[in-house]
Amino acid sequence: MRKQDMRQESLHVLHDLFLCGEEMPRGDFKAMLGMSDQGATDAPGALVKRGLLKFDPPQGKVRFGLPQHALHFMLLQLWLEAEADLANVSWVNWLLAQVE
Repeated sequence: MRKQDMRQESLHVLHDLFLCGEEMPRGDFKAMLGMSDQGATDAPGALVKRGLLKFDPPQGKVRFGLPQHALHFMLLQLWLEAEADLANVSWVNWLLAQVE
């Protein structure tokens, strides 16, 4: 998916959805986009493909998504600490294996 596939309007509405921290009806999300019917149908699809928007059944409510592949960009400090912890655990396990 290219960057051009995501409309600026959809990112503003996604930001609002993130800030409210709750689910919203899909129709409300589309209405907030202020686009034509086709654009309001395509825009959420682009967000879903990127993992930024989640929904349950086809007509269910939408919610903010946190794609796993983007966690190291979105939560950089947390990601670095987790990687450091894993590196330390691996080092300790290797060291213990050498002693036994």
